[in-house]
Amino acid sequence: MTISLTDERGVLQTGADAQVTVTVTGSCVVQWSGSADPKSEEYFFDTTRTTYDGQALAVIRYRRDGCRADTCSGARMGRRDGVD
Repeated sequence: MTISLTDERGVLQTGADAQVTVTVTGSCVVQWSGSADPKSEEYFFDTTRTTYDGQALAVIRYRRDGCRADTCSGARMGRRDGVD
């Protein structure tokens, strides 16, 4: 799952870094998250990550059908429900 901080027109906000959290339900798990920030000291297996240049990445491992990434939320982005 690619996470991007964008404005109301959908333009990437490269100077707007913020913590984001991915929530999943069903038979899946957030396997890894990262942001390409060379100075980050955040743990790769956490579900919360600080974006870098307005972006982050979360890898969702599907164990079987019924997995869904339910929300992606953060202070600067609000809450996005039903993220696929």
